[in-house]
Amino acid sequence: MITAKGTLMLIVSRQLVRTAGAASVMALGAFALVACSADPAEPEPAASGDDQCVIADEVIVGVVNEQSGPVSYAGVGPSDGAQVAIDELAESDFFGNGTTLKLKIADMAGDIERASSEMTKMVNDPSVSVIIGPASSGPASAVAPLVEQSKVPTVFTQAGSDGVVIGDWTFRTTPPTETYYSAGLDWLKDHGYEDAALIYDATLPTFQHLAQEGIPAFASERGIDIVSTQEVQSTTQEFSSQAQVIASENPSAVIMLITATPSITFLNQLRDSGYEGQVLATPSQSGQNMAAGGPNVDGIVYPVPFSPAATSGVAASFIERFQATFDRTPDTYNAEGYDGLMWIANAIKEVGCSTPAAIRDGLAAVGAKGFEGAQGPLTFENGNDVRVAGTMIEWSDGAEHLAD
Repeated sequence: MITAKGTLMLIVSRQLVRTAGAASVMALGAFALVACSADPAEPEPAASGDDQCVIADEVIVGVVNEQSGPVSYAGVGPSDGAQVAIDELAESDFFGNGTTLKLKIADMAGDIERASSEMTKMVNDPSVSVIIGPASSGPASAVAPLVEQSKVPTVFTQAGSDGVVIGDWTFRTTPPTETYYSAGLDWLKDHGYEDAALIYDATLPTFQHLAQEGIPAFASERGIDIVSTQEVQSTTQEFSSQAQVIASENPSAVIMLITATPSITFLNQLRDSGYEGQVLATPSQSGQNMAAGGPNVDGIVYPVPFSPAATSGVAASFIERFQATFDRTPDTYNAEGYDGLMWIANAIKEVGCSTPAAIRDGLAAVGAKGFEGAQGPLTFENGNDVRVAGTMIEWSDGAEHLAD
């Protein structure tokens, strides 16, 4: 909790440090003389849209996400994608004055309490101008009120549940799964699948909301009958009973809302139970997350905001750069981090200033217009929550392919 006095001290310290990055600052007690100010007696630079406010030589982007733990792929991925964007910006001198962006990473390891602790440190770090937040919905929802209170703009990746984008300081560069998952039901309908069994991880808010509200509505609108619904947990390691129930029902399709590693176990047990029908999965299965699954995962389909099968525009350029940097194919998490960092960079350039308040204003301004990212043409709900059309992918022979 930050008191009113603590907030005032934080604002003063942020102004001193961030202005120093762009112009020389002389500290005299508790006052700062801003070099870019026409009148040295003026007490502080404006937040944005003023000649007094400048872009610092180095802008620090804090990162508080899952660098370790069971969903580390959702945290490391955006960090890697953001680094590709930073390298691209530096190479092109995007800001025209030699400004560089730098990541300052903290690992919250998928734990809500640790996320709150690390985010508290980050928002109180006077060197940090903007933050990339947790990917898991639980930790993201827990820290969102802190973001709004501390007034440090934060761009979340993944974290598709309610309670994440809650005000003027919270932003999201991953479209909530429910906003494009209907493409998966469209695909089932177009390919003649008339019924489906649903299995989902009830531990995850995104999957729970999609299973309980989104999919029943999507299926009903398309004339697809949901014959059964089964809940599992993130800790579930044995799916044989659920697999046997589904196999006995023998629906034409299975809708599987389970994260990457346990989904391989489920698919193996589903096939071992004799089920040979179609499986519609989620973006959790994207990238190379199914590479260890073998033949039992071949043929699954899923909608994604981004796929390395893309061959044109910003997506193609991003894929080439990412492969050159990391010697591997990028996934949707990498693309989201890239787009998030590019959103931040465009925001800074839009307002010509790198204070937290200015970046907040810039993010909203860029969001109102939209831009093309690795995920394709990006539009933003209310200027702060991204939307994309989504792409249907089939996993087969150890790679992603555009689904028919």
